[in-house]
Amino acid sequence: GFEVSVDLPGHDPKSIDVKLENQTLTVSSERKPEARSEKDLWVRSERPTGSFTRSFVLPSNVDSSKVEARYENGVLTVFLPKREEAKPRSIQVKVG
Repeated sequence: GFEVSVDLPGHDPKSIDVKLENQTLTVSSERKPEARSEKDLWVRSERPTGSFTRSFVLPSNVDSSKVEARYENGVLTVFLPKREEAKPRSIQVKVG
């Protein structure tokens, strides 16, 4: 099978969208700015905000009914197994 890993630190898992359509895997998310009060004094913030979208064209042998996605420690991992008929198999040779 195939595995796609995407670094999405600080993204809310509820905002992550994973779609597989016509052999194209699309991952999108939005990271919103942190809420802060007027008492907070910020000189600089190194945390980017905004929308994120990436698309990947996949081989035709991906089994779209068994795709799984997991988000852990800021990393989204999408598992894309191959269809059974796409996996190599042994064929017994008959003699006679």
